[in-house]
Amino acid sequence: MKKILSISMALIMAACCFGITFTAQADDSKCVEITLDGTSYNSSVQQIMNNVNTKRQSAGLATVVLDNELTEIAKLRALESMLYVTYDANDQSVRDKYRPDGSTVDSMIPSSYGSVYHDYFYITDSEYSYVDSKVQISDALSGSSYASVKSMGLAIVQYDDTYVAYVIFSTSSSSEAYMSNTIESFSHTADMDLDNANKSYLYFESDSKYFRYNLCAKFYGNGFYENPFIIPNSQVSYSSSKSSIVKTKKAIAYPKKNGKATVYAKTESGGLIGEYEFNITSFNHVKVSISSLKSKKKKTMSAKWTKNVIDASGYQVQYSRNKKFKKGVKTVTVKGKKNASKTIKKLKRKKVYYVRVRVYLDQGNGEKAYSAWSKTKKVKVK
Repeated sequence: MKKILSISMALIMAACCFGITFTAQADDSKCVEITLDGTSYNSSVQQIMNNVNTKRQSAGLATVVLDNELTEIAKLRALESMLYVTYDANDQSVRDKYRPDGSTVDSMIPSSYGSVYHDYFYITDSEYSYVDSKVQISDALSGSSYASVKSMGLAIVQYDDTYVAYVIFSTSSSSEAYMSNTIESFSHTADMDLDNANKSYLYFESDSKYFRYNLCAKFYGNGFYENPFIIPNSQVSYSSSKSSIVKTKKAIAYPKKNGKATVYAKTESGGLIGEYEFNITSFNHVKVSISSLKSKKKKTMSAKWTKNVIDASGYQVQYSRNKKFKKGVKTVTVKGKKNASKTIKKLKRKKVYYVRVRVYLDQGNGEKAYSAWSKTKKVKVK
């Protein structure tokens, strides 16, 4: 059953499990926007508040109002804690002090709320229960140290398979109570400084059908969510150290020939997210050879070649009267991997022509990859 830890235990869990540390103000070049979709358990929040005020009345204390604005802020902070939370065992003043972009949590809370206290609770197991949170928060608020609290914000939020509760206590009166008593879905777009991330990196998946790599950038946060977050490609630019080996276009890397090239993922402002060195060797396995080259008719020659390339989209036949293909070069495209011959007409009579063939693969988006040229053969045209 899910349990909400006490504040002190939550901090210990954060330090031990997540390595949460204090970092400096945001580097704008490394900031990205991450949209988080959460679920707010408002019915459980209302039940906790009922229990809080029952215990406060028994202790002779004034009741506390669940404030609308503070609760909305608490919902956002609960989601943001999936990305990033601050903790320093040697400096308690930085606990829950900073947001994912490096700004302070206090900057979210209007000064009209006076003295405030805020903190997160990490919920641990696979099934949610509000029982322990009700007991712990109620016990805390019924104590004399919280006698001056007049309003509060409280949120219990789920993101994917992770649950977090967040509280804000204020010594000011509430101007509007939070009334929702249902389970609601909501979204929050947070600015994340990647210098505050645990790790950011370039991720890719091979697309064998088109002989290319689909790219995306990801990062592991320094918050309660343990899986990586995906950075929208609209906020990422990709580049290659050697476009002749690996060409990048939008969020796709296209191998062009054997060799090594590093692909970089950067933010729109130029901050490096991650990089990966591709070592392309696939072209070693793509070979084609001319099996027959003849001239049986005047001004005509016919070439045939092997068709043992499984993924070929077609072939290019190149011919010239210059054996080094330095001038007078013409190229003919033969579409389809099953078409392994080509007859070329309107040639010069009694002249020697040099011919070579290579495979091409359609990579999509107007891109093609080519194998090395076959060994050259020659024929004298009738």
